[in-house]
Amino acid sequence: MVPFGIFRWFYRQIHLLYSNEPVQIPSVFEYNPESSKLRLRETVSIHMYISTAPCGDASAFPIESVLLLYLLLNYIGPNGYTKVQPK
Repeated sequence: MVPFGIFRWFYRQIHLLYSNEPVQIPSVFEYNPESSKLRLRETVSIHMYISTAPCGDASAFPIESVLLLYLLLNYIGPNGYTKVQPK
């Protein structure tokens, strides 16, 4: 259902951009004259939230491995010392 909903939302936004009807909220898209394509307005960002576990290769790593990798990359510097300094 989600893919159909997001496509419907995108098509509605395109319709808002090209319609001559007065609207209170403008479309999230704008026309780019350099490329002759549509683009997202600079003030717009789209975020995706997924509440289920991934499938395929993305699910090959248990969450503990991902968390450990995150901690290693964020708290241990390239010389092996921690980035966090004791007070």
